[in-house]
Amino acid sequence: YDSGGPNGNYSILEDYTFTICPSEPHSCIEINLEDYDIEPTILGFFGDALTFYAGVTTSAPVISRVEGQDIGTNFRIQASSQ
Repeated sequence: YDSGGPNGNYSILEDYTFTICPSEPHSCIEINLEDYDIEPTILGFFGDALTFYAGVTTSAPVISRVEGQDIGTNFRIQASSQ
């Protein structure tokens, strides 16, 4: 969870990074965002996003990015380990 926990809002200017790895080498992972509601970008400023990378740092290639104007449900991401 973010700073708001399972039912609260996340904090202003929150920047949170974590790594998800499969338990077995060369396995796949799947992330299914069942419901999300993040702050949209207004006039190109101050919007929020969830960015998914194909690696253990933010310099790895981007797999997918969900931005505030993409509010919705059932967003699926699949990736394999390297």
